[in-house]
Amino acid sequence: MLAPIVPGPAPAVPPPTNLWVQLDALWRQLAPTALQFLAALMPIGVFYFFDQGAEVLSMVAEDLTFGRWNDPGSYIHPLLFLGGSFAAATAIWYSARTLISIDIASLPPSAGPIGVLRDWLQEWWPRLLAWISVSMVAACFFLRIGEYGGSANAWFVRWLAIMGLLHLALIWPLWKVMRFRRNWVRARTGAATYQRHTNWNALTTAAPDTIGVSVGFLIGSATLLIAVWAAPIFLGRFIGTGAMLSFAAMTWVSAGSLLIWIRSRTSIPTVFLLVALALICSHVMDNHHIR
Repeated sequence: MLAPIVPGPAPAVPPPTNLWVQLDALWRQLAPTALQFLAALMPIGVFYFFDQGAEVLSMVAEDLTFGRWNDPGSYIHPLLFLGGSFAAATAIWYSARTLISIDIASLPPSAGPIGVLRDWLQEWWPRLLAWISVSMVAACFFLRIGEYGGSANAWFVRWLAIMGLLHLALIWPLWKVMRFRRNWVRARTGAATYQRHTNWNALTTAAPDTIGVSVGFLIGSATLLIAVWAAPIFLGRFIGTGAMLSFAAMTWVSAGSLLIWIRSRTSIPTVFLLVALALICSHVMDNHHIR
């Protein structure tokens, strides 16, 4: 007769206070917002390291310097650029707040100094991403001034500086929007907007605006994509290249966040499918006639 199998001792589980456990939890806590992090830093790559992107900033200053004030494009393009930057920053903040508020990875509780950092980032990380995005655009305007030295028109240089300062000033209305949402949610449910929830239903119950605002961003993104597909030349001339890039960032963040959410709830390889779709579309898309 065989002797009964006696199970061995269970493997030791590191306590929540373990440094590596907390560092791993911090990584997994912020991982869902990787797309928003890249979008926040994207302006420095687009408007500084790429010559065509840097020229977009010069075009904005040229509209303000040499344009005629009876020509709507002279001031509408810069204003829409500011509006697009604000919309992109808002999308970055809101989507990051939504994704970081769902406990996708079943994280251990915060403990120790890293736990304090985790709690602080839980509240401030989405806000920082939004502020970083507009600050990066502002930095690119200031860096563009240095490219011209003392050879440029004085008002041209001033407008580059003014556009940079206006992008920094966007931090204040962004903060007002964040405070408004925080007070609105607390008044209706008593919940803090930055607390973590075990699932999507718990999040939408504590923050009733989540579905409506998220769908609103997706509808706006879909509308922009349809408009670009239907009339790319007209739209580009009407809103300007800078605004196009800013609203494209909003679309990228909104659609990408939806794919991340779908991936967290299903086993569908959404990122792989998106890359495959981009490769397929690249064979049938040619922008030479637009350029």
